[in-house]
Formats: sequence, structure tokens, C-alpha cells
Amino acid sequence: MNLTCSRSARLLAFMALASIPTSISACSSPPPAPGEFAFVEVTLGSEPSRVTTLRFIPGTRELLIARITGEVEHHRLDDDGESTTLLGSFTVPHVFDRLDCGLVSLAFDPDFATNHMFFVGHCTDAWHSGIGRLTWNTQDDDDDDDDHRVDYEAVHASYVSIIELGDERATQPWHNVGAIFFDPDDASMYALFGDKTIDDNAQDVTSPLGGIVHLVPSHAPGLGGYEPPASPAFSTQGADPIRHTLGFRSPWTGFMDDAGRIFVGDVGSGSVEEVNVVPTGGRNFGWPEAEGPCACDTFEDPIRHWGRSESHPYVRADPDAVLGWARVVWTARASRSGVPDRYQGLLDDAVLYGDMCVGFVRRMKVDQTGMVTEDEPVGHLANATGWDVGPDGYVYAVTFSDRCTTSPGASYGRAQLYRLER
Repeated sequence: MNLTCSRSARLLAFMALASIPTSISACSSPPPAPGEFAFVEVTLGSEPSRVTTLRFIPGTRELLIARITGEVEHHRLDDDGESTTLLGSFTVPHVFDRLDCGLVSLAFDPDFATNHMFFVGHCTDAWHSGIGRLTWNTQDDDDDDDDHRVDYEAVHASYVSIIELGDERATQPWHNVGAIFFDPDDASMYALFGDKTIDDNAQDVTSPLGGIVHLVPSHAPGLGGYEPPASPAFSTQGADPIRHTLGFRSPWTGFMDDAGRIFVGDVGSGSVEEVNVVPTGGRNFGWPEAEGPCACDTFEDPIRHWGRSESHPYVRADPDAVLGWARVVWTARASRSGVPDRYQGLLDDAVLYGDMCVGFVRRMKVDQTGMVTEDEPVGHLANATGWDVGPDGYVYAVTFSDRCTTSPGASYGRAQLYRLER
């Protein structure tokens, strides 16, 4: 495997904890015990429910917490780091909220400091998802550099539509838009879109659904729309120019790392949850012809996957695992440049991944060839839906509510915010 000594030790500890046979010899320095990581609750200055994501506003200690209903809460992380203060809220227009549909994702423009623009991904009806652009309208108070008066009504009114995708044949409001994020090198946008329950969309190059789309959103004041990338990923005649990858079912969470690779958590149909790495465009990840590894030359295999078994090593490695049938994969970035290192290098260039319903949280590192070189438990956090790295260098996570369900008639408790500490 060509692992370093520290990597071998951590891998050995993971295998032992997960009851996986191994012939790798241990090194003299043991890896950090998973218990050395802990999720510590940060008291929110409100009591939201059904939270889908959070994002820190660039250059500040302020964060936006989005609810599936379309409401976005604006908080400031208090100086002690143990709580937040609710500053205000606004609603995103045109959000359709039923079952898995609603306001799902949020991303700040790479040039946010200048143009104040940010983008949201949400359902527009039972058959369609879209991406919209809003403008953050603030006015600084001269008496306090940290005091920003936000015109929340103006933020709401600034909404313009960038793109809307869907399929009128959809049988349920499932497999919608997922994460949206930017390539910092050229400010182009990548967005995850599910197949809208129509399996064939995922293998159809003429459709943008069931994969990743790549586009350049409009930044013209008051105007929406987009342009396709300069170099489309598929050259097949009739291919949609924004189609970047094929073969995803319900890609919900994802991000781009510093090397330009995209990591995607693709929610399974009832058999396998997948973590995939996308090094370049034009790749095919198999759905619906393959779910999980296919061990074939036709499709890309996931770098990590698990099924519904309660005896799976990832489940057994988590003493607090929530047992049952439900499984929902997520992926998250664990570090970013320009902030303090709170984890002694353990999360540098790492990927966090886990299962929303079971609650296990793991960290892994992936080399340039796509091989996983480190993988170990980090802790337990059930119902996690949103992740971000704060300006203080800590990883923050928010939970949907106290339940892992969007079933009709379900009752939902309070969402919670956590900080990962070591």
C-alpha cells in the first residue's frame, strides 16, 4: 500500500476496531483514539427544526442556517464559541417543501467580498429543482465594525433564477438538487442533481439529471440564467453541454477539494450507500445499471460503500450507532486554508463522511490515484445534514432535527449545532 508509518498505524487501528483481518504491522506510535474527538453542542440563539445546511459568511464569524421550509436564519458565533446570537432571518422565494423537497443547499460566490452574491439550491415544485442567486444587502454601523444591519427584505427580493431542471414523469418529490459549490480557479459552478426517480436519466447524456452539472451562473444585476462551460465534459452528439458526470441516483452532499477533485455522497435505493471521487468530467458512476462496486471496466467504483446490515464494520465501530434499516450517506470537507489547525494535522486534506441515520462519522484521506490511505472513526453524530469549517478552524455540523425522516405526518424536534473538538 506504500503507506507511511503513521498511516499504517491508523489503518491498523481502524481495522482492529472494525474487526477487519489485517496483516499490516503496527508502528511504534499508536494513532489517536477515536474518543479523542468529540462533538460539543453550540447553543443556538433560536430553536429551528428541519435544518438542511449551514455556511459561514466569508470573512466573518456569522453563519447562515437554512431550513427545508425556505427560511434562512442569520446567526453570529459568540466570542466564547459556546453559543450563537440570532441576528435575523429571511425566506428564499419559490421553495416547494414536501417530503425530501425544499431548500437544500447554499454556496457563497468566490467573489462574495466584492459582489455580495450567494446561491441556493431548492425544489421549485414536485417535479423540478432549481438554483437561485441572491444578494446579501448590508450596511456597516460606523460605531462597531462587527455590527451589520441587514435588509432581509431586500435579500429576499433580490432572488433571480439561474437554472431549473426536472422531469414531469417524477413519481415523488425525491432525488432533487443537492450540494452546489464553485471552482475557485475560474468561478464556475458545480451542482449535484438527482435523477428525479426516473432511472434512465442518469445514463442519458442529453439530460442533465442524475449526475453533476457544470455551468457559469449569471452575475448580471437583476438577471439570472447561465452559460455552459467552455469545454463540455461529453462530446457525444446531442449531449447536454452542462452534463459533467453520469450515473448518480440521488447525490445529496459533495464538495471540491484543493486538488480540484469532487467528492460525492450518493444516497442508495435500499442496498448501498456510496462515497465517490470524481477526478475529471466525463465519468460514469453506474446508476441504475450498477449500485456499489461493479468490478468492471464500464463504470467508476465508489471509494467507500456500505449496506443495511447492522453488523457492517462501520456500524460496529460506532458504539452509539442507531440501529435500523434507514441509511443516508453524507460527505463533507474537513479543512480549509487560512484558518487555524485545531486537529494537529489529522484533518488536513481529509474527507469526513458518514451516515445521517446510523450516526457514524469517519475521516479518510485519498491519494492522487484515488486510493484511500487513511480511514478511521471520528465519533458519532446522528441526523447531521450540514457541515462547514468555521473561521476559527473548527469543523461545525448541524442536525436536521431529532429524527432521521421526512415521512408525511412526522413530528420534528429541535435542530442542533455542534463543533468537532479534539
